Amino acid sequence: SCLQNTKKKMYGKFSQHLRTLYHVALYPLYNRTAICMAMCNCPHTHVFMLCTQLRRMSVHKLSALQNIAKSVSHTLLYCIPASGYKIHSNEVKTGMLLDHEGRKVRVQSIKAAMMGRRPTSIHLELRDLETGKVSPARFSPSDRLERVMLDSVSYILLYFDKDVACLMHPTTFEQLEVSTQLFHQAVHYIPDSFSISVCFYNGDVFSVDLPEFVLAKVHSFESHSPDHERVAILTNGRTVTVPPSVSCNDILKLRLADESFVSKASDIDLRDWPLRL
Repeated sequence: SCLQNTKKKMYGKFSQHLRTLYHVALYPLYNRTAICMAMCNCPHTHVFMLCTQLRRMSVHKLSALQNIAKSVSHTLLYCIPASGYKIHSNEVKTGMLLDHEGRKVRVQSIKAAMMGRRPTSIHLELRDLETGKVSPARFSPSDRLERVMLDSVSYILLYFDKDVACLMHPTTFEQLEVSTQLFHQAVHYIPDSFSISVCFYNGDVFSVDLPEFVLAKVHSFESHSPDHERVAILTNGRTVTVPPSVSCNDILKLRLADESFVSKASDIDLRDWPLRL
């Protein structure tokens, strides 16, 4: 009931104030306002809201609105911006996007060095979204990192044409051309009609979400490779080091980040990951 009273009050003065400030329609703005977290601990309930501006798809800090700072049930309203707010390093989760040293990076893995019951340092593996390079970073639990939120839209890959990848929206059929540099080595593995999430930052294409694993078929082997370390030539022309048990025409499961051999593709892999012929 406390949260319902908050939503009713938000629909009144809150939405009216937004319409005056940003000149946007009330109905779509109300639909795109999401209460993402609520902790009902009386007498104060902390409510976190994400309010997306329709024009620039950014988030506004609205906690300064004094007329709705407290509701009748002592509900405090806070706004978390989608970009530009900081979190402690021990609050970082795998998959989060951060702004580290001026670069947009994604958290690949997290490891905490413990002393007793308290972490003494946080070790992160960060993947640069522009270059694809993975680098380690070390932080103390008190360090604050800037979080970045991107708008993700699903597209279907139509084809690669030299330095351009042509994508199509599955419902509007609107086509989008992006640079193949965003795909890195994935251009050799991702087949046509593959579903890809395109990430937008301030309305511009920033990156694409690539799969962690891909499939590839063995065409032949290099003749000079030793028996304990065979070098397989794939049907797409790429080479990968494989164990002696791999034969021609075998379908391999590879880790896309470094194009390393993981295993032979199982029936589940063939169902979940498409193969580029």
